[in-house]
Amino acid sequence: MAQFRDRRLQDGPGACRHDLAIVQHCLNVAIREWSLPLKVNPVLGIRKPPPSRPRTRRLYPGEYEQLHQGTLTMRGKYLWPCIVLALETAMRKGELLSLQWQHVYWEKGLVYLPDSEKRRRPMDTLCTPESPKRCYKHFPRILPPYLQLPLQPYDYPGIG
Repeated sequence: MAQFRDRRLQDGPGACRHDLAIVQHCLNVAIREWSLPLKVNPVLGIRKPPPSRPRTRRLYPGEYEQLHQGTLTMRGKYLWPCIVLALETAMRKGELLSLQWQHVYWEKGLVYLPDSEKRRRPMDTLCTPESPKRCYKHFPRILPPYLQLPLQPYDYPGIG
């Protein structure tokens, strides 16, 4: 296992940790459910690379404008509003892509995020005071007529 770990470290500590977790799980299943004759999972006996530090990257002065200018030359009209929403709410890519209109509350500056794989419970994401105005001004111009805003809020227990 240590040799496997050392080879996988060449692809990075994240890849190594991921692969070791898969091997560990497979061996646990084999030991418990298929009676593999091992007393201890060999992955437990080796050191794993430490997890990488969380990212705290913020935009430097001028980068917001550069991002906006860069998206003006692209064909996709949805990219800039998605970037604005991501910056304003700190939502993950999967959360942005699975966002539903019924969970967006422009007037309250709130986005409801149902539970997901990474986040085990539902939550509300508060925007900065300016973010609903910034995001809202981009969406009406690109949406088909049947999706024009404002939409009626979806009634759920988290928002009163």
